[in-house]
Amino acid sequence: MFSIKLPKISILKRKTPKFVSNKKQSIQAEPLQRDFRCTKDLFVYAKQRCIQALNQPEPYEHVVIADTKKNKVIVEYVGNSKYCRIDGFEKLNLDKQNTVLIHGHPSSTPISPGDIYTLLNSNLTQVVAINDKGKFSLVAKSAKFDKNVDKAYKRFRNDHFDLTSEMLFHNAYDLYNNASDYMLKKHSPLMGLRYCSNYDYLRK
Repeated sequence: MFSIKLPKISILKRKTPKFVSNKKQSIQAEPLQRDFRCTKDLFVYAKQRCIQALNQPEPYEHVVIADTKKNKVIVEYVGNSKYCRIDGFEKLNLDKQNTVLIHGHPSSTPISPGDIYTLLNSNLTQVVAINDKGKFSLVAKSAKFDKNVDKAYKRFRNDHFDLTSEMLFHNAYDLYNNASDYMLKKHSPLMGLRYCSNYDYLRK
């Protein structure tokens, strides 16, 4: 799950994967591979990195930011069991038409309000959340996307909180997941976004 303005993240150090830098608030991971023959191979790689992190004895959030035009991994980050805030996000010079952020959700929840905030306030094209079984939940900017979506986002954030806050307090994750899915379907078009998911909770 993400927060941005732009993210400064506190992250726990892990032995896996190999780290190339260790700043006060974030850990940057060395990609195992940067260049791919096609976008499909790129997504398979990113998905595997996220699933691997989620299936560790101490699951953590792994982030892969990739250029889907060049089929290239731009950077990877490692978070903790709750979130991953990214240092230097604004310095990455992302292609606003072809950049995807793929990350794991240790809690197996769908796209969060923080994920959407990150998408709306950056040059990212799409944000994808992966759970430990490899299921996905994503939001992407549609052709109707307009940067002036502050009011629409605030309505979504407030409605989402009003509906789900007690569910999280009581650890009712099944209810939370379904409520989040409902809110995402309702509000995404109002924010100029496209939302879809194949998380298991949709079939219950």
